[in-house]
Amino acid sequence: MNPITLSREILHIMDFPEGKVDDKRVILDETFKLFDSDDILKSPEFKSIRDRICQLLGADRAKLAAGKSPAEQMLMFSIKEVVPVLAERYVDTAFNELTRLLSIADIDSTPEDRQRINFILGGVLSALLDSDYSLESLFSIYKEVLVPRKDRGKYIFDNKLGLTKRLLTESKRNFDVCFSGDFIAIPGDFPTVLANIEITEDAPFELNSKHSKNSYLDKIKNRRFFTIREVIGVDRRAAGLRAYDQLANVINLLRFEYEQSRILIPSQFAIRDSLDLKAGARIYTVPRVVPNPNMPIDGNSAAAFVTSVNELKAGPYFSSEGRDRIESAFRLYRQGKDLDTIEAKLVHWWTALEYLVRGGTLGSGIAKSVENSLAPVIVLNYVPKLLSSVKNLFVALDLELTGSNGELIEIKGLSQTEIWGLLQDKNHANQIDRALAVDPYLKEQVTIFVSELSQPDLLFKKLERHEERVRWQLQRIWRARCDIVHSAARGANHLLLCSNLEFYLKTALNGLLASLRTIPTLSGPHEYFQREMYRSEAIKGLMQKKDVDKIRAMLATSPRP
Repeated sequence: MNPITLSREILHIMDFPEGKVDDKRVILDETFKLFDSDDILKSPEFKSIRDRICQLLGADRAKLAAGKSPAEQMLMFSIKEVVPVLAERYVDTAFNELTRLLSIADIDSTPEDRQRINFILGGVLSALLDSDYSLESLFSIYKEVLVPRKDRGKYIFDNKLGLTKRLLTESKRNFDVCFSGDFIAIPGDFPTVLANIEITEDAPFELNSKHSKNSYLDKIKNRRFFTIREVIGVDRRAAGLRAYDQLANVINLLRFEYEQSRILIPSQFAIRDSLDLKAGARIYTVPRVVPNPNMPIDGNSAAAFVTSVNELKAGPYFSSEGRDRIESAFRLYRQGKDLDTIEAKLVHWWTALEYLVRGGTLGSGIAKSVENSLAPVIVLNYVPKLLSSVKNLFVALDLELTGSNGELIEIKGLSQTEIWGLLQDKNHANQIDRALAVDPYLKEQVTIFVSELSQPDLLFKKLERHEERVRWQLQRIWRARCDIVHSAARGANHLLLCSNLEFYLKTALNGLLASLRTIPTLSGPHEYFQREMYRSEAIKGLMQKKDVDKIRAMLATSPRP
């Protein structure tokens, strides 16, 4: 999270008459922690107003959340004052500090410097997402600009970082965006103009001469082209998403009264720079939910998975309510996956998660009860997830390690517990270091992770930080769901929130099914979440005792049915 997005959230919820005190308190707590720790906000240009906000938030936040008081009003005045300042200068200031830190020679660089780089990078990425950049665009700039490539000549990092800053801080531009609309019942009856949208039978412009061939702009039966001119965006994907929303609003009106057939608007769009019309257009895809990794599956494994789940649900101890909650979660997950709009996905997946965790329980405190039940499950899956990522990294790098018998270790077939042991084996440390030398960032992250695995104090702090972030994110998802349901609004960073929600739901379902396999007497979801809460507390106790072997045995397992 970044201070710009959090500040906007405060303005939104504090000004909302129906906003609950507990929800306001959660945001105020998170904002205080972020404003107090964010290094960029300590820069001279932000320090004065940052200190004032921290002073206001450092007082009685429960009183601030409760109602109108002089301190609460002053906080709102200060937040309104800081938002435009941060929106204009936060990213630029952060890049200046990154440039300074990255110019420090490796021999003079301290762990604190590298930690600050990580923190600032996180804030910059979050702020860029808040300013309409998509993850696809950010990754594209990273891949095309920052990553060294042998076919691009001499690599000078300072030049690449400067170009990255220039690309990410340049002014917004105007674009012409074109979508095709298919399956129109009677295309000839369609008007040529709807609001600011031009509707034509032929594509309004040609593709760039170097663009690969694409049938998207071909003229076919029951297709019309919808063009929106002068769309403002930070880049092509952002402009495409904005144009898509404008087009969707018009299609909503048509479907309400005039067009009975469903008009299919593909997720691709053609776009050209309004100031460089001769260059032609390029085809992009509308940014969607950040993709979560899927398990590779074949016919045999799919059949085995379905059979396994059905057998587990049919167990004699499993309650009928538990079966209904699992089946509802799978149904709502599939329905959400098949829907086009982010808002519909988020509502479906939250409903699936809420019913899986709470069942038919009535009463208030929905978000808090989901948070308290689910956070331990997500946190317990964190280390196994990182171990799996390290294993996949080693496989991708074709890392070759030999065991004590001199034979090659088949890394792909190792369990997470075995990967943990491998990382702790000093005999392999040099080989791993050499393999990771091609990517200093990955090497740094793996080195930190290895150190945390061997020191319970560090691992405990890591899991504590992760749990805090997960709880905040669950509350943020809940607020986004309420904004959609109660005010038809779209929350900040909704694409990322929806992706997180999907991961949380899948993690909970996988963990529940895995527990059903190992605990035949499990009665249902309620017992599963209670057991995970207990296991979480037990692991925290082992960390205080620094019992590394038992911690490894309890923590290095991933929930898979």
